[in-house]
Amino acid sequence: MAFEKFLWNSSYFLMNGCLFRYCHSCHANSPPRAYHCPVCDVCCFRRDHHCSFGAVCVGHFNQSYTWDFAWTRIEGGFSLGRSWQIFLPHLALLAR
Repeated sequence: MAFEKFLWNSSYFLMNGCLFRYCHSCHANSPPRAYHCPVCDVCCFRRDHHCSFGAVCVGHFNQSYTWDFAWTRIEGGFSLGRSWQIFLPHLALLAR
């Protein structure tokens, strides 16, 4: 009974057995575990953070792409550093 009062007095409601929430910022129904991003001004499902570099919210549907992007940047940095470590002594020998 208390749960029904909670549902009646707030912006939460049951739909197909799931507890949905009405987002007053988006003026739309948002699924469980969706959070509103104040920067993007949208609700993002399982939102992790807002990425300033990509100007996008990182959530459930694009988190794997974000990790792939981060790992390729790290691997690229290591390979560039190793290339310079190998190439600079040869360049120094050519400059003599």
